[in-house]
Amino acid sequence: MAFAGEQFADDLHQYKRSPREAVRKEKQRRLAAVLANYLRTHERCVAAACGVPHFDVVTSVPSTRGLDPHPLSTMLSRTIGQTSQRYRDLLRVGANRGNRVLDPDRFDTDDDLTGLQVLLVDDTWTTGANAQSAAARLRLAGAERVAVIVLGRWFDADHPPASSYVSEARSELFDWLTCCLDRSPHGGF
Repeated sequence: MAFAGEQFADDLHQYKRSPREAVRKEKQRRLAAVLANYLRTHERCVAAACGVPHFDVVTSVPSTRGLDPHPLSTMLSRTIGQTSQRYRDLLRVGANRGNRVLDPDRFDTDDDLTGLQVLLVDDTWTTGANAQSAAARLRLAGAERVAVIVLGRWFDADHPPASSYVSEARSELFDWLTCCLDRSPHGGF
């Protein structure tokens, strides 16, 4: 959960937008550690929830704001050991950038993904439109299964429709070993 005005939300913003390179690098290191730990502990849980033994390919949602390379793709392809050999830059922004609604034409790919199991990683989920659009494009390219994981779900705690969800989320204690899919503890894999 990335609550507006709090540290994790700030990290998600600054890792790609800070005007100071040292700040961007430090935030990237932090987020890479969070993502690597999550994948080490729960990637198999996500695969099992999709009904597959593993993911053949890992990719990321590209920047719709022109970041090239996107720091998330760099983290997945170079920094995080468990994804570096499987990472492929599959998607690019299409002509129709859309407006926060599901649209498979928001992204393009030339890759034939027939029969592949794909793990799609996004940094921030606000409405979900980018991740859902990217997943739809991967399925249209032949991916058998696509699972999406996100570093942070963005919330503005002062937004009235989110208030009940925010208070419930804040009441739960975070534990790295508790799987978010079934809420059971895992000892890692």
